[in-house]
Amino acid sequence: MSLLLPAGWDFGSIAGRPGEAQHSTAQHSTAQQAPAATGQLSCTVTAHGRAGHSGYPWLFKSATEVLARALVKTIDTDLGTSERYGNTTVNVGLLSGGTAINVVADSATASIVVRVGIGPELGGGEVVKGRLRDVLTDVDAEAFDFECGSRAFGAIECNCDVDGFQKTVVNYGTDIPSFKGNHTRYLYGPGSILVSHGPDEAITVGELETAVEDYKKLILHAVRN
Repeated sequence: MSLLLPAGWDFGSIAGRPGEAQHSTAQHSTAQQAPAATGQLSCTVTAHGRAGHSGYPWLFKSATEVLARALVKTIDTDLGTSERYGNTTVNVGLLSGGTAINVVADSATASIVVRVGIGPELGGGEVVKGRLRDVLTDVDAEAFDFECGSRAFGAIECNCDVDGFQKTVVNYGTDIPSFKGNHTRYLYGPGSILVSHGPDEAITVGELETAVEDYKKLILHAVRN
C-alpha cells in the first residue's frame, strides 16, 4: 500500500512517475472518494503573423488577433462531452505576444490546459488534441504551431469500493495515469478544490483530522483485500 502526495503539479508534477506502485492519490476531493476524474492535456499554441505599422493593419497580419480568434473558437467548440464527466473545458492560463502597442504583432503564444471529458484513458486525450488542431486549422491553416505535452490522457476511472465515503466525479488532473502495473486506484483528499489557487486557499485542522481517519479506512481496506 502506497500513498502519493503530488508536488509541483502546476509545473509538471514531480510525483507519480512511471515505475512507482502507489495505490492512493491525495488530492482535494472535499473528503469524498472520486470514482472518476477528467483527463488532461496541456498545450502551447503559437500564432505567426507579419509585423508592420499599426496604422495600416490590413497590409500586415496580426498574430495576436489570429490567436485571439482561435482561442475564442476553441473555448466555444464542443471538444468532447459525456454524461459521466461533463464537458471538455479549456483554460487559457498564459498569454504573450507582440513587441509594442503600435506594432502589428508578428508572434503570439498561449499556454492552455484542457480538462478532457471523454475516454478512454489511453486515447481520449489524443482525440481532443486532434479536435483542437482542427479548430486552429479552420481559423487559419498556416498561422499556427501547436505542441502538447507527452502526458495526454482521457477521462480516468478509479476504484471506489470503500464503505463510509460519499462519492463525486472531479474535474481536475491526477498523477494516477502515470502508474504502471495493475493497481487499485483511490483518489481522495481533504479540502475543497473550489478554493485551490485562490486567495482563500486553505485546509482546516478539522479537515486534516477527518482525513487521518479516512486514510486509515482506505489503508485497512487495501491490506485486507
